[in-house]
Amino acid sequence: MFICSMVILFLPDTGWSYFPNLGAGARPMGMGGAYTGLADDANAPFFNPAGLTQLVKRELTAMYSMLYVGLNPILYTAETDRLGYNLVSFVQPLRRNTDAMAVSWLSFNSTFYDENTFTLSYAKCLYLSPHRTKVPSLSAGLNIKILNIGIETNEYTKLDSDLSARGLSKSDATLDFSLLLGVTPKMNLGLIAENIRPVNMGFIQQ
Repeated sequence: MFICSMVILFLPDTGWSYFPNLGAGARPMGMGGAYTGLADDANAPFFNPAGLTQLVKRELTAMYSMLYVGLNPILYTAETDRLGYNLVSFVQPLRRNTDAMAVSWLSFNSTFYDENTFTLSYAKCLYLSPHRTKVPSLSAGLNIKILNIGIETNEYTKLDSDLSARGLSKSDATLDFSLLLGVTPKMNLGLIAENIRPVNMGFIQQ
């Protein structure tokens, strides 16, 4: 307990902003998000890009969700704000059970604010059983993510000279790295390190 307390005490207090993960895909979310060790469809880039090596043909998935249905807050303009969350992901296997690529887009949007994540994924099988079976096997995956946020111009942003001068959009990039270990035909072990490069999405830098 003492060591944990000292680590927390001396951690830097810098806050790095990045997009919250609200989940992706009907199938993974139906599993409670426990998808890192499975990741065998076009939702893999959002949970474990190494799982892309399991796909043997092209695959496309898309999702749209209206968040907090029935909650339509009245804005200062007397309009109602509806929060949307959607994604598109396309996977192209390059060689069966060897390597694959994917491109995906994840978006959160409202009347005045938008978040977008554009991802390029690559996965490669590092080891496959000499008998060409799926187990044991080890695959690695990499995500290159471009993050973008934007605020619509309104009467409040016009009052802030810093925002007016610097603009109302900000982008940065980060990386994810993952592994998928096939132990038995019915058991995989997955690991992912997300947002390896911290991103600062603040509009005004000190």
